Formats: sequence, C-alpha cells, structure tokens
Amino acid sequence: MVNRCHKAVVEPMERRLLLSTSWFVSAAAGSDQNPGTLAAPFHTIQKAASLAKAGDTVFIRGGIYRETVTPANSGTSAAPITFTSYNNESVMISGADPITGWSSAGNSTYAATQSWDLGEGNNQLFFDGAMMNEGRWPNPSGNISKPTTSTMQSVSANDTSATIHDSALTQPAGFWKNTLIEFGAGQSWFIQTGTITNSGPGWLTFSYTRSTGFGNYDIPAAGNRYFLFDNPALVDTPTEWFRDPTSGKVTFIPPAGMNPAAHNITAKHRQFAFEVSGKSYITINGISIFAATIDSNSASTHLVINNVNASYLTQSMVQWTGHAALSSTGIALNGANSVIENSRINFSAGDGVYLGGTGSRVTNCVINNTDYGGTDAAPIRVYASGCTIDHNTIAFAGQNGIVLRAGATTILNNVIHDCGLQTTDCGGIYAIRQDGAGGAIAFNLIYNVVTGGFGGSGIQLDDYSSDYLVYRNVTWNVNDGMKITYISKNDRIYNNTLDALKFSIQTNNKWDWSGTQVCNNIFTHTAQFGLNAACSNNLSVGTNPMFVNQSADNYQLQSVSPAIDKGMQIGSYTNGYAGAAPDQGAYERGLPPFVAGSSLT
Repeated sequence: MVNRCHKAVVEPMERRLLLSTSWFVSAAAGSDQNPGTLAAPFHTIQKAASLAKAGDTVFIRGGIYRETVTPANSGTSAAPITFTSYNNESVMISGADPITGWSSAGNSTYAATQSWDLGEGNNQLFFDGAMMNEGRWPNPSGNISKPTTSTMQSVSANDTSATIHDSALTQPAGFWKNTLIEFGAGQSWFIQTGTITNSGPGWLTFSYTRSTGFGNYDIPAAGNRYFLFDNPALVDTPTEWFRDPTSGKVTFIPPAGMNPAAHNITAKHRQFAFEVSGKSYITINGISIFAATIDSNSASTHLVINNVNASYLTQSMVQWTGHAALSSTGIALNGANSVIENSRINFSAGDGVYLGGTGSRVTNCVINNTDYGGTDAAPIRVYASGCTIDHNTIAFAGQNGIVLRAGATTILNNVIHDCGLQTTDCGGIYAIRQDGAGGAIAFNLIYNVVTGGFGGSGIQLDDYSSDYLVYRNVTWNVNDGMKITYISKNDRIYNNTLDALKFSIQTNNKWDWSGTQVCNNIFTHTAQFGLNAACSNNLSVGTNPMFVNQSADNYQLQSVSPAIDKGMQIGSYTNGYAGAAPDQGAYERGLPPFVAGSSLT
C-alpha cells in the first residue's frame, strides 16, 4: 500500500522535472501565466529566463520580442543554459519600440511623441527597419560609414576652442549657437564632438576637448572635415528627424514623402537584448538582434553566441574626445573562454565585438559598418590576452579593422577591407604600445586602407609594439603594407606579400629593432627597417615578382616568377614547400592558396 502511494506521487513529479528542462515562448500566442510548454508557452523570454536552470533550453517561437533578457541562473560546463529559436523560426529581440500617433506638421514634415529619451546623440529612429538621420548639415547622403561633410577652409585654434571659416556657411549671425559639431581635428585620428558658441555668415566658433594633447596633431586645422547636428532647423530633407528634449516631440521627414502612419516607425529604447553579467555557460543561438546588443562582465565566462544576426548594436553621436569607453560598445565577451561564431554584425557606432575575457574567440563572422562614429572602437577590439580572431570578413570601419590592446592574440585567415573611412593613421590590424608576446598575425588578406595624414596600413605595429609573429599576409591598395614605429624588438616577419601605394614597410626613424627578422617577403615598394634587424631572402622593389594577375588582386606566383625557390627555410613556417626551397611571399607556387574570410559571405 505504501509503495503504491509512493509510486503514484513520484512518477508524475519525474515527468514534470523532465519537461521543465525545456521552456517555450511565443510572442504571438503565449502568456506568462502559462506553464511554458509547447502547447501553452510563455509570452516573454524573460519569464523563461527567470526559471531556466543548468541544462535547460529556452525555445523561442518566431516573432519580435521587445525586452532585455536577464537570466537568473548560470549553466555549467556539462549543462549550459541555451536560448534558441524553435525549429529555425525567425526570432528577433528588439531594443526599439514603436512610435505612433503621427500627424502632419506641414511641408512634408510629420510629428509624434517619443516619451523616452536616451540622451543627445544616443536616440535613434528607424523607418521600416532602416536607420534615419538626426537632422544635420550638410544633408546626409545615406552612407552611415562615410557621412557627408564640409571642409574647414581656414582655422584659428587653441587647446580649448577654434574658429573656422567655410564659405558654405551662409546662415545669419547666431544661427549655429549651441549646435553640436562633429569633426576630426588636426591629423583626424579620431572623430569628436564640440559645442558651437558663436557663428556668423562664413564662420563659426566652437569649444572642444583635445583628444590626446600630443603636439599639434589634434588641434583643428584647415582641411579638416566636419558636420553639424542637434538643431531643430536642420530637419529639411527626407530621412531627417529631431527630438525636442523638453517636450519629447519628434519632427520627421519620411523618405520619398511617405506617410509614417502607414509604416513601421520605431525608436531605440533599450541598450541590451541580453544582459548576462554575472552568469556563465550561457548559449545564445539562432536569434536576430535589432537596435540592441549583448552585455556581460568578467564573471560571464564560457558564453557561446552562435548564428546571431545583429544590426544597429549601439548608437552614439556625442563623443567629446573621440575615445571609445574602456569597455564594450558592441557585443561584449568580457568573461574568459567565450566565443561568437557564425554570426553577422552590421551597423554600430562603436564596436562590433569587444573581447575583454582571456581566451575568447571570434570566428566565421561577417562584421560590417561598425565604428561609424569614427572613435577608437573597432569591428573587433581586443583588451584581453590569449584571444583568437579567425576566418572573419571585416569591412567598412570608421577607423581600424582589428585593434590589439593585449598580447598573445592570434589573428588568422581574415579578410579585412575598407577601413579608415573617417580617420587617418590607422590599420586593417592595429596594435599600439603592446608586447605581442609572440601573438601570430597570419594568412590575412587586407586591402583598401587608404587615408590622408600619415596614411593607412595593412598591419600597423605602432608606438613601441614588439614581439609579433607576422607571416603569410597579403596587402594591397593600402598606403603602407606594414608600418612599425619607434623601438620594436623581436618581431618575426616572414613570407608576406606587401603591395602598397607608398611603402611596403614604413618606419618613422632608425629605431632599435634588435631581434627582429624580416625574411622571405615580397616588397613591391620601398621597405624601411630599423637598426639591428636581420633581413634576408626578400624580393625587393625593382624586381618584377610576376604575380598571376596583380591588377585583379591575384598575388599568386606565375611559373616563371623570380620569387620561386628563393626563400630560406624557417622552421614550421616554411614546412611543406613545393620546390627545391621555399618561395618568397605569401603563396607557395604549386600549392593551393590559403583561404581567408568568413564562409557566410
């Protein structure tokens, strides 16, 4: 009798425990009062996240979820907590909320109220999923990564203010007072913000904070580019808008004279789609993110972000010095041993991915149109040691492609192009004041990094960066293939093909390069070296390498190339060569060329 009662109680409990490992959510058909089953799902992901424990999976049905998901628990190494789309249905977590109640305000302009405010420069308006432009002068062209600007024709400046002259400024006296100016100062290393204090026809004066205080390189000068914003009078062309911070009224000119009441108009409201700070062993799979990003902290170890399509991660137009925060302004992998893979990232004023956790990885991702604010954020910004960045395609960045602020980083088989769209003196791969600790930069294709000022580089080891292993990279249509400045010791530069517009390798003086080896490379232009560098078996400018088709960016070697068999053996870096000796350059004749970039492109 007792045994039969025990059996009758325990078996249903075991079934409930088994079912509780899977939670179901549906924006269209769920209720948070439901038990969270497939037949009776929750309405919000957060409801499931508050219940999910180690080993549980949250299955999300197709739909748009306007929330920030904050898991209550961590998973374990053997039993992570997984958030995934159900049966590959289309799931989007959006940081934007609808704006309704639009009414005509005359002259093709419409008005509505946005009750929330993220602060000047952080608000963001979308028309059917496309970002609109906060009113600006000159009027925007539509290219967010390379905005339309005007030119400072002459400048009088000091450490805190500048007066610029531009004949295109035809507005009456005082028109621009208290408007904000976005500009690159001096060498335009960063894009930053200032406040206009006075103006008149053909001129304006603004206050600003110097970005570095280094020489005169960051003081406004003739030829600098700029645009103006944060002025209601600037809403005068389709796609422009302005939000009055006092009333919350949004004034908007839709594209092509359309009526916003018939379209999906949303504005950014939340910063994060997932907030996993303090939680470990969390997996996010098969989910799209819009107008938001993923946040974590140093305790958020072993995160896995897979097959995520994230767009408009962060928005910021006000950047007083042009320096990004020393924390993520994109998808944050701040905990150790985390990974983002097989994902697409498109549009972010700041980072695409920020690596703040040791041993983390970015692999097989496509990252476009990031750092459109032109700060020292980046498509991938590394602030932790021992990270790996491999098989990604990175394009259209305001400044650098990959920024290294930590050692022992491995960068392999990436395609990086069209960087430095708003700034100068940057690189497809850029390290500054770093001990590379033997970190490898290899099998990368880097092109279209051409800027003013000191120029753009394929790979830049700036300001006393040392101990990097750089081999089998190819650069073209860059100012310099590599740039190495100041003392730089123990670099190993092997079998690269460095095509460039100016220098294959450039340095800024005869600094000490003790321990540095430069071997087996092909230089299409002048290569400069520091003191005490060991250089041998390089094919230098003046000898035609006889590439298969240089004009079509094919840098493999023809069968009659003088680079064949002219390299030296360098341990494992030249193992497996096809002829009597290793070839010079990145490609070995007779072997298949290495493959770089994401398979998603």
